[in-house]
Amino acid sequence: MTIDKLQVIRMMVSSKIRSLRIAKGWTQAWLAGEIEVDPAYISAIESAKRTPSIKTLSKLAEAFDIKFYELFIEDEDFKKSKVKNRRIFDILKDSSPEKVNKIYRAIKILHSK
Repeated sequence: MTIDKLQVIRMMVSSKIRSLRIAKGWTQAWLAGEIEVDPAYISAIESAKRTPSIKTLSKLAEAFDIKFYELFIEDEDFKKSKVKNRRIFDILKDSSPEKVNKIYRAIKILHSK
């Protein structure tokens, strides 16, 4: 299974936006009001379910008081998640199909809580 480049960029930008927002102590609702979008849209951006437009990215950069391009620079949280994802993949690739199914079911249970 491969993740396309757009998805990687979307995940990187979403991680960056979430990290910046949390570092500023802002809620999703507050940030949404600041850039005039719905709070659900901020949530969707931060969870990499939606790709923000150039206009929205520009407003976000302005709200965070950073340069536009800085939204595309990997932050530490994203780097750590990439390392963890790689480790998980390494474990799974050497596992039997039965073990992969057990791991999948465990993740599903944990994710639903």
